[in-house]
Amino acid sequence: MNFRKIIAIAAVAAIAFIGTTDVSAKKQKANAEEADGYRLERAMGTVLGTALNRSVEQISSMGIKVDRENVIAAVLKVLDGKDTGFTLPEADALIGEYVDSVRREANKPYDEESQAEFLAKAALEPGATVMPSGLVFRIITEGEGAMPGDNDSVRLLYSGSLSNGGVFDSTDEPVVFTVQNLVLGFSEGLKMMKPGGIYEITFPAALGYGEGGIPGAIPGNAALKFRVELIEVLPPAADAAADAVAK
Repeated sequence: MNFRKIIAIAAVAAIAFIGTTDVSAKKQKANAEEADGYRLERAMGTVLGTALNRSVEQISSMGIKVDRENVIAAVLKVLDGKDTGFTLPEADALIGEYVDSVRREANKPYDEESQAEFLAKAALEPGATVMPSGLVFRIITEGEGAMPGDNDSVRLLYSGSLSNGGVFDSTDEPVVFTVQNLVLGFSEGLKMMKPGGIYEITFPAALGYGEGGIPGAIPGNAALKFRVELIEVLPPAADAAADAVAK
């Protein structure tokens, strides 16, 4: 094969390679644009899905049963421009009505008889002691050391429940409170606890949140039960942390 033929073949091969490279580059660019679009769509889905999930969880936490599949089906109809049976104002109004009705029910004051029974039952638990104030104190695991005073701060874990067994508040990590800044029942109970111990205190509404309760969390006239693990007693200067069960 002479030199000119070799050059010609090389030239054809080079043109073919350039053409292939150009097509490949265009294809890669198209794929990249498609990938970027998909990433954008996934990002949008993540944001909207997270917001929707939070809304569903918030409503579910109020005791309203929500079928997620039905919610998703309605969302897909909206995205496709189909009718869900509601205008946006109508849907918003209906959700508001449901939430308001649940809140009204949750805020209905407890009757005194049921709360007295709750306290009496707590008083019958093994090792329970009824204090003059009406507080029921029970040692689950006794701790060691000095008990805190009004001006002390304490590091602890706790869970609070109502007479129906519903937990209205709890901690996952230790929190710090100043003893005198808590509701009367919690404060009284803490002053009988020792570091390292686990205790249960149950007290009437008069030592808690009274006739008003806490809207959306604790009904009026509610007696409260707390399970408390007192981790340590801190000097008075350590009382800077916010009190979640404050007056």
